[in-house]
Amino acid sequence: MNERAIVLQILSAVLEEGAYSHLLLQAVLDKYAYLDRRQRAFISRLSEGVIERRISLDYILDHYSRTPVQKMKPMIRNSLRMGLYQILYMDAVPDSAACNESVKLIAKRYRPLKGFVNGLLRNIVRHRQEALDLLESAPPGIRYSMPSWLFAQWSERFGRERCEDICKSFLAPKRTCIRVNVARISVGDLIERLEDEGVTVERARELNYALYISGYDSLQSLLAYQEGLFYIQDISSMLVAERAPVRRGSRVLDVCAAPGGKSLHIAEMLARMDRSAELLNPQMNTLSSAADEDRACGQKMGNSKSRGRGVSGSRGMVLARDLTEGKVARIRENIARSRMDNIFAQVFDARTDDDVSHEAYDIVLADLPCSGLGVIGKKPEIRYRLRPEDLTSLAGMQRQILAVVKNYVKAQGSLVYSTCTISRQENEENVEHFLAENADFHLISQEQILPEPSGGDGFFIAVFSRN
Repeated sequence: MNERAIVLQILSAVLEEGAYSHLLLQAVLDKYAYLDRRQRAFISRLSEGVIERRISLDYILDHYSRTPVQKMKPMIRNSLRMGLYQILYMDAVPDSAACNESVKLIAKRYRPLKGFVNGLLRNIVRHRQEALDLLESAPPGIRYSMPSWLFAQWSERFGRERCEDICKSFLAPKRTCIRVNVARISVGDLIERLEDEGVTVERARELNYALYISGYDSLQSLLAYQEGLFYIQDISSMLVAERAPVRRGSRVLDVCAAPGGKSLHIAEMLARMDRSAELLNPQMNTLSSAADEDRACGQKMGNSKSRGRGVSGSRGMVLARDLTEGKVARIRENIARSRMDNIFAQVFDARTDDDVSHEAYDIVLADLPCSGLGVIGKKPEIRYRLRPEDLTSLAGMQRQILAVVKNYVKAQGSLVYSTCTISRQENEENVEHFLAENADFHLISQEQILPEPSGGDGFFIAVFSRN
């Protein structure tokens, strides 16, 4: 199967059947791991490009076609989208290849429509500058391939200029950001290891343990990845652990943890604190009897209110929960790869109250399911599936979960609420609602991080303390 046929399958699954592009693309690249780097890069670029610019591409196709895109057969419209994306945005692909290969994709199944596909694409090639000018003069929602209701909402909240910057950031080239597992290797040593494997490494300005990498074939093929020496995570996501008041001996519960990045980040912070304490006092017994028990059966972390409340000398621990066996399996895979022994995973519904966990944790992390509007750059199909009423529904679910998990925070403990969205309903309004309903909590800090053209995701982080 050639690369374009693979891309056509991806587009059909994502745009017609509701699959998630980031999960599907990774699965496809794993399946076709024998392809060379150039072929894999082509599949990624064309798949992601068509999905993120679908509104723009359909606008041009509708202008030159007598048959509206939405009335075309799915295979036809996706073949045309692929061809048009190559013509407008992939200079390295000859126009003839973009046209001919799109025709070949539909030749066997829709032979009578070969002429239609070929004629439409070649007509656009002849009028390429006209098509680009048409797109440039189109309303911003079409120009940036963003639903009009979202563009209007963001323009009202952030201003037109900042809104356009957000939309541009979603179309900017993506960089792979990683967090060094500093509990197991220094930043300098990891850079040396990666460069020895032929990877190009750039230090991030924001955090000294964050790096940008490029020039690799696949992450899974890197020995440093296999050994759990780094974790793929955006800078904005790393800031959640940075904002959490993690101290040596902290007992931490992450209620919606999959795939485990933030939980592991905190576990690594705790491990470093333990190591530093041991270096200062080699005679110190850093493992309390309670922590020993937890190490043997981490599922029991929440079963005692009196056990290990961040007392100096006890070992910090993290319990990472999520809703399904599948999600928890992903957490456990990442824990195993990281080789951290102070973190455990458990299947549990965050909406269900767990009596034995009441007031048992120094920090409760609620990184809750959300609209994902801050990560459209990585999950481009989100923009097409959301409706305004979905934000209201999601905000209600988040409030429901917060009303339950707040009970697990001990006195003077902290609740960290985060989302990967830039929706006021899900962020600031939820903070206001939570404070109005819970007089025993007060707000320490909150911040709305907006997507950046450099590649940073949109994120929201609020930290509450229990009185």
